[in-house]
Amino acid sequence: MEEAEGGVGRGGSGEDDAEERADVYCAVGKDAGREWRANLRWVLADFPRSQSHRRLVLVLAHVHRPPQRINMMGAWVPVSQVAEHEVAAYRKMEEDKASKALDDLIRICKTQGVHARKLVVAVDDTTNGLIQLVDNHEVAELVMGAASDRAYTRKIRAPKSKKALALQQKANPNCRIWFVCKGNLICTREVTEKQSMAAPSTASTSPRSSASGHSRSKSSPPQLPLHADGEPIFTIYDTAIPSVRQTPSRHDIDNATNHSVEDIARQAAVETAEAEGGSPTGLHPIQEGGEELSTPSSYSPVKVQTWVNNREADEFVGVGARFGPIIESKEKHANRTGLLLADPFDCCAPLKEKVAGEVLLVQRGDCKFTTKTKNAEAAGASAIIIMNNLHELYKMVCDQNETDLDINIPAVLLPKDAGTILKGLLSLGKVSVQLYSPDRPLVDTAEVFLWLMAVGTILGASYWSAWSAREAVTEQEKLLKDGHESLVNCEAGGSSGMVDITMTSAMLFIVVASLFLVMLYKLMSHWFVELLVVIFCIGGVEGLQTCLVALLSRWFKPAAGSFVKVPFFGAVSYLTLAVCPFCIVFAVLWAVYRRMPYAWIGQDVLGIALIVTVIQIVRIPNLKVGSVLLGCSFLYDIFWVFISKMLFHESVMIVVARGDKTDEDGVPMLLKIPRMFDPWGGYSIIGFGDILLPGLLVAFALRYDWAAKKTLQSGYFLWSMVAYGSGLLITYVALNLMDGHGQPALLYIVPFTLGTFISLGKKRGELRNLWSKGQPPRVCTHEHQHLIDPASAVSSS
Repeated sequence: MEEAEGGVGRGGSGEDDAEERADVYCAVGKDAGREWRANLRWVLADFPRSQSHRRLVLVLAHVHRPPQRINMMGAWVPVSQVAEHEVAAYRKMEEDKASKALDDLIRICKTQGVHARKLVVAVDDTTNGLIQLVDNHEVAELVMGAASDRAYTRKIRAPKSKKALALQQKANPNCRIWFVCKGNLICTREVTEKQSMAAPSTASTSPRSSASGHSRSKSSPPQLPLHADGEPIFTIYDTAIPSVRQTPSRHDIDNATNHSVEDIARQAAVETAEAEGGSPTGLHPIQEGGEELSTPSSYSPVKVQTWVNNREADEFVGVGARFGPIIESKEKHANRTGLLLADPFDCCAPLKEKVAGEVLLVQRGDCKFTTKTKNAEAAGASAIIIMNNLHELYKMVCDQNETDLDINIPAVLLPKDAGTILKGLLSLGKVSVQLYSPDRPLVDTAEVFLWLMAVGTILGASYWSAWSAREAVTEQEKLLKDGHESLVNCEAGGSSGMVDITMTSAMLFIVVASLFLVMLYKLMSHWFVELLVVIFCIGGVEGLQTCLVALLSRWFKPAAGSFVKVPFFGAVSYLTLAVCPFCIVFAVLWAVYRRMPYAWIGQDVLGIALIVTVIQIVRIPNLKVGSVLLGCSFLYDIFWVFISKMLFHESVMIVVARGDKTDEDGVPMLLKIPRMFDPWGGYSIIGFGDILLPGLLVAFALRYDWAAKKTLQSGYFLWSMVAYGSGLLITYVALNLMDGHGQPALLYIVPFTLGTFISLGKKRGELRNLWSKGQPPRVCTHEHQHLIDPASAVSSS
């Protein structure tokens, strides 16, 4: 055990001050450096201080579990296979790392003038170590995390981690525990007045914010009444918590995607789990005995809304059974019914007492789901909620031999952690539940707007690219007409600031993109996502600045035409200098508040600006290069969405796009729109590549049409835009037909756009010129003038 002091006290010192000091213990976890800073700020700013304890002294306690495996050359080796001195050195290094993190927190306390010291305890079981720490040090006030930061949601009103639940149940009843998460007070476990009669509760909760999505705050926190048997009081706080994503959702691949019912149920298992819970392996049809059925079963996710003493509390997501009646889909039509524990709890035998239409909470095990449901219905229950013994969600099916089932009440399966919390609510008073399974809308409006956004982005970028090319050609012809000494080949049509893609760069792009994707997959973590955010912000600032300068230069020509030399950047216009700070502030604000509900607007603005700028600068010189680029991208998308499962046992692109290994909502290199009219929430997304790569071909079509002076109908641009829009539309149709499973958008977009372009070129007899030159044949007026009048040129000289 290590104990050290640091910091400066606010009051006096010595024994005269001892009676006025309040030792507040803070149980700091292994992620002290990242997660506990926000919680410490709450302690320093908002921790209540009584009149008798005016001086706050913090004890930053860390219960350290010596590692049982050691990382050696990238492999984890059990300590039993390593020399003792190496084990001791490794464990000492881990303890020093934890001690250093506590020192950083102590320095924060010191800056606030608060006395603090650290306490490091090494035990084999951290949960029991915390309980013993409370007893050994006679801790009166303890602040600890209710869950990890990644498990935090706006609705959390009770501890969810295993350690927090254990401390809530087993810690000395004379210790008041403050449960916090991400710098917000979740709830408290008050001191029991009658210690001899105290029976620790299993969970606590508080009313969630209103369904409209707005959080509420009150000056005085309401309290739940004290139970007659002397159970602890739980003070319930309704804090002003920033709104975050409330319903389970999962991002799909880097193309236009949706979320299936199965995805929702899988994510529900994660979001209702405690911080240390495992991730679900998926939904599997099972019987209570665990035998898997080969026959398909229909199932649906179910929302379980709870109330405690008529106060709205947590909402959980479970899965309805294949058997029994269909669960009500409309929330307003669903009945609000009382919740009771089954007796016996597994409900494998007839219940000891009848119930009057309540919903029964039962434990999974020992018999079939249908047996439990029949016993509950025979006792008069209106529905049954089954607590799974695993963190995952499973489909509940009946035995193939059970053909004469007559079950008239619904059955819902909850993951283990959600069931544990729901069971704990029963100790707080009267609990009511509402079961309903809302239907998803037939047409997702978010997909419609995302389609319009993608098509509109390509449309605007193509016109800007074609206009820039025409301006460059006009300027070049003017120079040639004026007899400029530097005669440039008229057929080149090049312009400064533009980058033409070559065959080599087109193929190399796909190789680099694949390597980058694998790097994202292998190194995906919190810090790596932060790095991607920084890179995205830099690109977004450049794109937004380029777009704004191009738009504003029409009205502010003097500022756009006046330049100043800036170190490292060269000549920069005054208009650029004026616009740049706004773009930087916009990107920084998005990066800081990107987890807020409306941050998707900033991400889409930066993303669209970046895509438009790239399409305006980077060009496909001919159809051959475009075919190679889109063809390789076509194979790239298929490989990393589908074939990568054979090598990595999961779709690499889907995992990266969802950000499964981080607490983020996926990588920022995509456009997204929230599904505001979907009761299950989430986002519809499309990756940059699904707009940018086809957009380069569409922009090439418009440049060719303008150079050849083709009409809209006789050209290639209109039909390329129609082909792209149709391909993207087919992507959404396939997505819904495939029950929301990720689809590579380029699988449908590339054949439509490239196939349309090549077919039209061949039909019109222009394919050879499109394929090799990429420009219509034209006569250089400057050279033509010299050819028809050589004598006048000689005589004039």
